[in-house]
Amino acid sequence: MLCPLTPFIKLMNGITFLAAVPAGGWHRQSSDWMAIPMTNEQKELVQTSWQKVEPIADTAASLFYGRLFEIDPSTQPLFSKTDMADQKKKLMQVIGIAVRGLDRVDETLAVVAELGKRHGAYGVTDRHYDSVGSALLWTLEKGLGDQFTPDVKDAWATVYGILANTMKGAVVTA
Repeated sequence: MLCPLTPFIKLMNGITFLAAVPAGGWHRQSSDWMAIPMTNEQKELVQTSWQKVEPIADTAASLFYGRLFEIDPSTQPLFSKTDMADQKKKLMQVIGIAVRGLDRVDETLAVVAELGKRHGAYGVTDRHYDSVGSALLWTLEKGLGDQFTPDVKDAWATVYGILANTMKGAVVTA
């Protein structure tokens, strides 16, 4: 089964541009795609900082969901029938796969798009993605402490934006 989004990647002056392009093709209209620059330095910052979070994955996942439910109570019912211990493990596994997959963005974005379709079916909205992004950055700040520099924060925000936009785009085109 083909993914409804085809990743589009350009390398220019050390910057990777990722875009979710509708499977129907390139239409040359800015509304048909989204380009988000990610430098190699940002990719390395995300991958290196994630290695520091992995040893505290259980704590990080608990912090994340606690913060998510605090800042956006509308997300809590989405997990009403979920084994949260299992969900926390899945969250950390998915983030790890996505972070390691930054070296193979075309494959990773296809998987992320499929994940986005499933999340759309669960009732996840665009607003929820904003809340998740805020909770993720907050969790990383708590977990990394002084190592959560402005550059690391910017790198994570960029990568999360790429992933969230890919997931949201998959729902729109499904």
